[in-house]
Amino acid sequence: MNVISRFVVFCVVVLALSCESNEIDPPDINARTIIDAELYNELSGFDVVDAEIIGDMLKISIVSSGCDGNTWVARLICTGGVIKTNPPKREVKIEFTSKELCNAMVSKEFVFDLKPLRWSDSKKVEILLTSDKGTKSLLYKY
Repeated sequence: MNVISRFVVFCVVVLALSCESNEIDPPDINARTIIDAELYNELSGFDVVDAEIIGDMLKISIVSSGCDGNTWVARLICTGGVIKTNPPKREVKIEFTSKELCNAMVSKEFVFDLKPLRWSDSKKVEILLTSDKGTKSLLYKY
């Protein structure tokens, strides 16, 4: 290898090693995803402050009265059915439980695995998150 070739290889290696990753580390899953049409129909849906899809996970923020949110439990409930549009749609609601009796306003994030909501006929599914304030649409690409 001549001097110019070695210099080019050196520059490529230095550039490759100096690049920073723009990937976001996904949060850990801390809540269950359940497919149950009967349970879905019983729920009115809990208000979600913020919702975003990160990779194969749905991250939501909930604000409620409580002490510190340590006893809070949230589950993502899906009907199990698919609305066959392009892209297909899945209807989900949040079931939220709190046993805390404090009056402070507390915020907590819950992270759900979306893999059970994939549809084999498509590479993306629109997630329709219904709450008592309306429906939020989120596109899940996989």
